[in-house]
Amino acid sequence: DAELLLAGMPRMDISALRTAAPANVSFDPHFVGDEELPAYFERADLVVLPYLQADQSGVLFTALAFGKPLLLSDVGGFPEMAATGAARIVAAGDPRALGQALRELLADRATLGEMSAKAKATAEGRYSWEAVAAAHVELYERLLKAGPRR
Repeated sequence: DAELLLAGMPRMDISALRTAAPANVSFDPHFVGDEELPAYFERADLVVLPYLQADQSGVLFTALAFGKPLLLSDVGGFPEMAATGAARIVAAGDPRALGQALRELLADRATLGEMSAKAKATAEGRYSWEAVAAAHVELYERLLKAGPRR
């Protein structure tokens, strides 16, 4: 009884996917601008990023800022999110594992609530603008103290 909304600009022709999709799957295939973001994230119970490859994702950090639990594939830096408690990780390219994790998470509102609280705390802590800026300043200061490399 879940609804799946696929939002964002696709990098492939999705006409066959749209035709085959069941009634509870909808598509919003366009670039989602900043002014639209709150409506999408406020509506979501779970943000799913089943990437096959990625280093990081702006969508991931935006979801954290909205306090949304995450279901992520094990690519790039995504596995470190599992340690925060805000995300569950599945193997990239494993649709059965993704489906199982989706069913489990959507059936367990208590876990989603805990993950949501941890997402918000993570966004306000380690990944806050203040924390990221302080880490950059610290790095720059260390590099300046180290002097020029030859």
